[in-house]
Amino acid sequence: MSTSVIALLGAGPLGLWTAAALASSPAAESLHLRMGNTRGQAPAWVPPAVQTAFEQGRLSWHAFDALDSASVLDFTAGAAAIVHSAIPGYHEWLSKLPIIQRNVIDAAVAHRARLICADNLYAYAAPVNGPLTEEQAELPPSKKGQLRKEVLEQMRRAQRERGLVWGTVQGSQYFGPGAGAQSVFGDWFIEPVLANKPVRFVGDPRLAHAWAFAPDFGKALALMAITERAELLNHSWILPHATHLSAFDLADELFAELERQGVRPAHAPRKAVAVPAWLLKVFGWFNPVIKAREEMLYQFNMPWQASGEHFTRLTGLTATPLQSVVEQTVSYWKASKVRSA
Repeated sequence: MSTSVIALLGAGPLGLWTAAALASSPAAESLHLRMGNTRGQAPAWVPPAVQTAFEQGRLSWHAFDALDSASVLDFTAGAAAIVHSAIPGYHEWLSKLPIIQRNVIDAAVAHRARLICADNLYAYAAPVNGPLTEEQAELPPSKKGQLRKEVLEQMRRAQRERGLVWGTVQGSQYFGPGAGAQSVFGDWFIEPVLANKPVRFVGDPRLAHAWAFAPDFGKALALMAITERAELLNHSWILPHATHLSAFDLADELFAELERQGVRPAHAPRKAVAVPAWLLKVFGWFNPVIKAREEMLYQFNMPWQASGEHFTRLTGLTATPLQSVVEQTVSYWKASKVRSA
């Protein structure tokens, strides 16, 4: 049986859950997963399916530099598909993300590899006529949103002029096992909870918001990496989202599960507050990452909903039910956070 190499650039939550989905797929025995990050080593936590694939020799770890074209070209050599979820620090997007994207596109074209990218919803303005769908025009109201639109246009241009085969999965903020410092419901939530401090949310946390489950995101990227259905490729798809609860309501679901699993005392005070816009601006004077988030506040100051119905209809992939999402997230925290807290 011939083996196809899938090169995964980035070993954050989305890269790890993509690898887990590929390692658990019916095609797993015919795949070799080449995982890459700056250190060439697994992070402290990986999904069980990733660890099993590594122990069985179906997954290997490699170091690469996303900002170096030769390094990306070397890392992706021989790959049938490239899954790209590598991103720079949030405050470095405007300077570094275009370089990374150019390097990845060039590598995919050079190796005739399919390029599948994890994406967000920044290229869209406010939802109109209901939840966001792929039919809504890309009219970004922010610099980072404009950059995301330019990246999409870059891939479309490479498709027309250089034969690139590509696809993206677009999701709103994600959470779940492995989600850390970049997730609203990752470290930003559980660390203050364990310290008995208030959880802080930006914008208006009483409004409906789209929240994605990291393993669902990985499943969608994995599906795109190995699909044989041409109609799924050369297209951007919005991910089916786990919930559209408000931040306050989702926090309550997580608080309740933390109590049910014995991480917090039953009926302990649930501390969650909104950060005033003026205070966020003050924090931004001292923290470049917080400052970089200011222009994206529009997504948290209005109902922000997204529909993955088109992707579900074509692929059958649906979002994990909310209760399961909450249970898995809290179980991960209990195993990985509480022990050292």
